[in-house]
Amino acid sequence: MSYVVYNVQSTRIIGGRNTLYFKSHGAARAQLTRMGKQGLDITEYGIAEINYYYQTIEKKVTRVNLMTGEEYKESVNTPRSCSPSSESYWSM
Repeated sequence: MSYVVYNVQSTRIIGGRNTLYFKSHGAARAQLTRMGKQGLDITEYGIAEINYYYQTIEKKVTRVNLMTGEEYKESVNTPRSCSPSSESYWSM
């Protein structure tokens, strides 16, 4: 089982030093502790098991395809370069 640390309001995944996913709940909690020591408000963040996160928590946003003009939904965690709504996606 893997875990993610995410912003409760935006549902964006917050990564650690080398990874976005943590092997245990304790490792994810340790990341929250490190974030608190850096001065961040850790009450704005949550921890969830990865499958539960993708099935129930993660928000979808509506964007417009740059080439066709059609609206579509994608994850809030989609990198800009992988989104058909960005110019960098179409220029590669």
